[in-house]
Amino acid sequence: TTIAYTRGTGSETSDIWVIGSDGEDAKRMTDHKSREMDPSWSPDGSWLAFTRGVLEKPKIVIMKADGSGETTLTKGDAREGHPCWS
Repeated sequence: TTIAYTRGTGSETSDIWVIGSDGEDAKRMTDHKSREMDPSWSPDGSWLAFTRGVLEKPKIVIMKADGSGETTLTKGDAREGHPCWS
C-alpha cells in the first residue's frame, strides 16, 4: 500500500520518500547531506533498507517504516549497496 522511492534534490544528493499506492500523502523519510537511493521494504513492511553515501563508498542503512530507529549496517570501509530483503 506504500511505495518507497528515491527523489533527487540536486546533482549530488537524493533522499528516500514514500507515497501511498493511490499517489497521495508523499512523505520524505530521509534528509541527509549524502546521496540516498535503492529503497527496499522488508517482507512484512515494518522496515525500509536503502543505500547512503557517495557512489564509490555506499553503505546499507535500515529504518523502521515510521522513520525511527535508523541504523547503519555496513561496518568499516566495506562497499555495500542495493539492499534487497529475502
